[in-house]
Amino acid sequence: MSRDNRLVRSGQAIEIAWAFAVLIAAAVIYAIFKEVFVPMLDVFQKHSPTQSLDTGLAWTATIFNNFLLIVVVVSVLGLIALAVYQSRGY
Repeated sequence: MSRDNRLVRSGQAIEIAWAFAVLIAAAVIYAIFKEVFVPMLDVFQKHSPTQSLDTGLAWTATIFNNFLLIVVVVSVLGLIALAVYQSRGY
């Protein structure tokens, strides 16, 4: 195995480790914010005076509830892009 090939493989391992670190950090951030954000959204939705505010709060709640899925999809797409980039020899 050539030196360049070993560097590419070690770079790939480091990027995979970073992807898992990002997933763990996202889970921690989600757990912390869930304790504050969900009750706050409930209060805002009960006392919202306009339809447009209700719509905005619904979008915000949807994005927050799917936050972990969004992070996982972005991480997987990043790993796929890394694999394609390295398979092309760049």
